[in-house]
Amino acid sequence: MSNRYRLFSAVTAVAPVDLALSSINSITQIADIVLLKGATPRQQAAVAAIVAGFQWSPPDEHEGADDERSLLRALILLMLDEINILRQAAGLAPRTIRQVKNVLQAKIDAGDAG
Repeated sequence: MSNRYRLFSAVTAVAPVDLALSSINSITQIADIVLLKGATPRQQAAVAAIVAGFQWSPPDEHEGADDERSLLRALILLMLDEINILRQAAGLAPRTIRQVKNVLQAKIDAGDAG
C-alpha cells in the first residue's frame, strides 16, 4: 500500500479533506493536507497529529505512476458520471466506460492527445 494511500486514508477517516487541493509527495515526504471549510479545531489537530507522526516507508519505484494512473482513472470515471447525468437530463443514452476508452484510444492514435 502506497504512502499516499495510507496517509490519505488516515486523515480522511478523521476530517473532511479536500482531495483536489491536497498533495502528498512520497519522495520528499511532504504532505500538504487541505481541509474542507467547516473542519473543527479538533479535526484540524487530529490531522496535524497524523501527519506529524506518519511513518513513511520507502517509496516503491512505481508508486507515483500507479497513483497517477489511479487518479486519472478516477477523474475519467467522475467526468463520465457527470456527463451521463447531463445526457440523461437531455433524454440521451448514457456513455459506457468502453465507449470512453475507444474514443480516448482513437484520439491518441490520431495524434490529437498531444
